[in-house]
Amino acid sequence: MNTASETQNAILTSTRGKAVPLQRVEVNARVDDLLFTVTARQHYRNTTKKNIETLYTFPLAWGCTLLTLSATVAGKTWQGAVLPKEQAERDYEQAIASGDTPIMVEKSGDGLYTAQLGNLKPGEDAVIEITYTQLLRVEQGQIRLSIPTTVAPRYGDAAKVGKLKQPASVDVAADAAYPLSLQIEVAGALSKLPIHCPSHDMQVQALDNRTTLSLFGQAFLDRDVVLLIDEVPQQQVVTVAQDGDEFHALLSITPTVSPEALSSSREIQLKVLVDCSGSMGGESMALAKGGLMALMPLLSSADQVSYSRFGTHTRRVLSRMTAATPEFKAASLMPAIEGTDADMGGTEMNTALEDTFNIKAHSDDRPVNVLVITDGEIWDIESTIQLARESNHRVFAIGVGSSPAESLLRDIATYSDGACELVSPKEDMAAAIQRMVMRMRQGIAAKLEVDWQAPVVWQSPVPKVLYPGEAVHVAAVLSSPPASQQICTRLDYSNGADAAAGEVSDTPWSVTTAPALARMVGAKRLRDAGNAEAATQLALRYQLVTEHTNLLLVAERAADDKAEGLPQPHQVPQMLAAGWHNIKPITTASMSRSRALYSLQSSMSHVSTSHFISALPERACYMRRADIPEMLGTEPSALLHILDDVAMQYTDLEDASTRFMNCGLPSEIMQVIQRIADQLQNHSLAWAVFMDWLSVALQVDISISRHSKRLLNASLQGLDDETRDEIRAALKRLLPSVSPDAWGTLSDEDDSLQLELLLSRQRY
Repeated sequence: MNTASETQNAILTSTRGKAVPLQRVEVNARVDDLLFTVTARQHYRNTTKKNIETLYTFPLAWGCTLLTLSATVAGKTWQGAVLPKEQAERDYEQAIASGDTPIMVEKSGDGLYTAQLGNLKPGEDAVIEITYTQLLRVEQGQIRLSIPTTVAPRYGDAAKVGKLKQPASVDVAADAAYPLSLQIEVAGALSKLPIHCPSHDMQVQALDNRTTLSLFGQAFLDRDVVLLIDEVPQQQVVTVAQDGDEFHALLSITPTVSPEALSSSREIQLKVLVDCSGSMGGESMALAKGGLMALMPLLSSADQVSYSRFGTHTRRVLSRMTAATPEFKAASLMPAIEGTDADMGGTEMNTALEDTFNIKAHSDDRPVNVLVITDGEIWDIESTIQLARESNHRVFAIGVGSSPAESLLRDIATYSDGACELVSPKEDMAAAIQRMVMRMRQGIAAKLEVDWQAPVVWQSPVPKVLYPGEAVHVAAVLSSPPASQQICTRLDYSNGADAAAGEVSDTPWSVTTAPALARMVGAKRLRDAGNAEAATQLALRYQLVTEHTNLLLVAERAADDKAEGLPQPHQVPQMLAAGWHNIKPITTASMSRSRALYSLQSSMSHVSTSHFISALPERACYMRRADIPEMLGTEPSALLHILDDVAMQYTDLEDASTRFMNCGLPSEIMQVIQRIADQLQNHSLAWAVFMDWLSVALQVDISISRHSKRLLNASLQGLDDETRDEIRAALKRLLPSVSPDAWGTLSDEDDSLQLELLLSRQRY
């Protein structure tokens, strides 16, 4: 077993040969009733001889609220605050330029955040600590909590389709290995219940009114940490917290539904859709097939079923909704399941869902259900959620594997009034299937009303479909505390016939002084913000990290300790998720100090989910030369994307000159840049001036990254503003019709010569 000192002294390197600054992650978590609070400490070390900037994109649990950021640099601890995004980025860059050490956390995508630490000097250590909280749900007498640790490779373009924002990166290094230490404390009544961890080996210690679980042996950031608490009793709780002049309330209730209502929806219409893409190979496909086998005896002759598989394309194996008779299951459904394998290429989930939704149902009187089994590893999240929302189907999603895409699967289930389960390799897939079928049979259309006994400023939406035995959370903002000691709830539901039933209950409320509750309610309220300005104001009030706000702190250095020059960016690659694409992790004695050796069942040594601009197909660019009306070359937008890529690798444009020279620009553009270089007598400065002009010319359509702006500004130091403006004006006359897709038509020779005349007066 590794010691802390051994781990700290190890030098990790990526497959690209760069030192990896992330050394290890420590997690301490606590379960208090239904509140799950996690503190994660990311330990970094600069093992290089240059100042570096670390960039680490990491996942957080679905529905969680990021609370705090602190950092320890050079033995001193600093606290962060949420600021408007533009201000945070500006202050971050200013701190970089001033030689201080800024740390910023921003939301990069659904469930993804990026921590950036600038100006870590050679030999220095730093610890970034983040705390987040999550409201747990009781489902069928069980609480399942997870701590995601890595982002498995996903199908599609992370930037264009997944809208992953710079400088986030989820590239995977198959040889990366980040040690994980973990301790979870379960407090109060839940500590007396059966608790186990199917994802990791744990040491369990039961004490008075709490149970502590800690990792046994060595663990890495290659799979979700999963904890299951069983035999959880139903409960109704209302908690209220004051926040200024308002009161934030949170109701957790498990509705009681009469047996008469439950007996009305016995028959189901079920469309089964199974992910057979390559990433499902191995453990994930074994879980899927095991679940399908468990489904067979749960279907009766009165049920209707179809069966489809998908990957790069969709195949309707059993294309019509058919009665699940014993004969049909034996002759058709069983062979279809047995023939299922991870042999269908990519993960075109949108096309597969749309095709499945189009299978004609036998009756419009009963809900139509889709059971999709997948690892969910795609980037096209927004369109998938929208498709599920508009489908008029209830989607029941089961995410399988060591690191399924929880945000996507929970959202498509939530927005379609379905349900979601996640099943890791050592969990009971058959039990998950049984719970899903029970939901399909017993889910009822319902209307839940809450009398908060106070004027309501805002209330979160309530589910339109309720599933017996499952908790519902409703949040509200009140203008005064409840006037009564009891919060009244009324549940009206239809049992599928003309009759309606109703249940009324009263729940006492309690006061909490914990600020987390108001911020959790604020996070839910934020989803109803009407515009970006309103969303920003709410995010600042509740100190929430959103697409409009970032968390920032600046560790100020003494005058004689300032970092000099630009820091070298170091992206922290993801660990490969255990079992992904049937790749199995093997820890070897020779690498046990800090690394895990992966036995790759293909020739893959590095998995990248990024879109490498340098490999973009060349397209036509129309230039002035009449004898060559159409030329192949790098488009203007692609050149700026190359600049973004270069800015993540270099601190000086001179070091990247070869990359630009070989990027396939049209000869006319290369000649323009050469003329600038001749006048300035500096080739890298010529590239900087040209890129600077191009970024301004296309800024309406394309925005370069902060790192590119930083690199250009550093490269242009010493070139006075007047000369810079003259070059911009000359280039604008020379290339008046430049656009993201084409360089356009060069101006006539006289305009072309004006560039050289202007440059002859340059004052560089």
